[in-house]
Amino acid sequence: GLEFSPDKIRKVWRIAIQGPTIIMLVMIYVGITIGSVVLKNVPLKECAFISACLSLSSTPLVMKFLQSNEKSRVSK
Repeated sequence: GLEFSPDKIRKVWRIAIQGPTIIMLVMIYVGITIGSVVLKNVPLKECAFISACLSLSSTPLVMKFLQSNEKSRVSK
């Protein structure tokens, strides 16, 4: 197992919180920008939600989400 001492956690907590937060905000901004420029008929809230989900999840989960979303659009 992994061992973490409280001292080491205190030293890296800022990086551990700030890094992912900045990455997520950048991904949301990029998603909104792409959604408003490329996909003009998609609401901004939906673009922000999808980009937030993409920034939080792993690649296989993203691919599964996009494939299931594509299948539901085709069946409608």
